[in-house]
Amino acid sequence: MCIIVGATARAASIRVAGLAVWAVVAQASACGLEGDPMTVQKVVVGWAYPDSLSVMAAVSSARLSGKLDKTIAIGTQSPEQLRETSLNIRAALAQLRARLARGTPRQAPSIAIVLLEPMMWSRIATTAGTPGLTLHVDGPATGDVVAVTEAVVLAAINDGRITADEALSLGLLRLYGSDGDVASARAWLKTSDALNPGRES
Repeated sequence: MCIIVGATARAASIRVAGLAVWAVVAQASACGLEGDPMTVQKVVVGWAYPDSLSVMAAVSSARLSGKLDKTIAIGTQSPEQLRETSLNIRAALAQLRARLARGTPRQAPSIAIVLLEPMMWSRIATTAGTPGLTLHVDGPATGDVVAVTEAVVLAAINDGRITADEALSLGLLRLYGSDGDVASARAWLKTSDALNPGRES
């Protein structure tokens, strides 16, 4: 099951410290789509959000079982493949935002999404009832729910091959933040499953 980190004093201190380290790292390194090392960034995420790196093992297992597509590791892609991967990731995030927009709750939490490969952060934040997507942010803002996953998981959710609820249950997507905000984000994602059955147009 998805591990949800509550707003305990210890968890809060870990997140604050992790964000402080991440702020320094983010200024020095870009995401993997631009060819820079990702190891330090992953270590910071794993430290700030306990068990978050287990998403990689869950994704690997899902690929072997055929539940997720097998993809070429970003570190071995040609420049042309990297450009295509970048476009696909942008499209997947935009499609996720569109799915969520169909069932935006009155008190929608802001969600900072980190894709472990290529260590890319984006944010979905709601203004005037409409979720907006910002790509390539430095990291989460204060109060964000942090969603840790991989691009292949978003693609499978968008295509209707798995549901967001299934991704959470299988550990392919993990949420971190205060108990109330995480519950709201989880419910929002589950609502998008009900409103978006099957393949997106």
